[in-house]
Amino acid sequence: MNQIIENPFDYEEKPQWLVLKLREENRAKREKKLGRAVGKWGGHRPGAGRPKVRTYDFMVGISMTNVQKLTLLEMGKGDLADGVNALIKEYL
Repeated sequence: MNQIIENPFDYEEKPQWLVLKLREENRAKREKKLGRAVGKWGGHRPGAGRPKVRTYDFMVGISMTNVQKLTLLEMGKGDLADGVNALIKEYL
């Protein structure tokens, strides 16, 4: 009486070559429909597509008291930038 029912949502994965073939066919259909080339990156919503290359060359401002400034100067042996770098290295 007890029967084991197979899971109807258990699908086999498609082979990679078939997935790539279907993507290329869909891309060709879309290019024909739109009348222009369709790239490998991008989408309809803003921000979709190739990630932006970010450069990390920015300045940071620090507001500090006179005591903090003197402490950083002492840590940097007279140079405020070296003191900030020393403080960062100490706590990282």
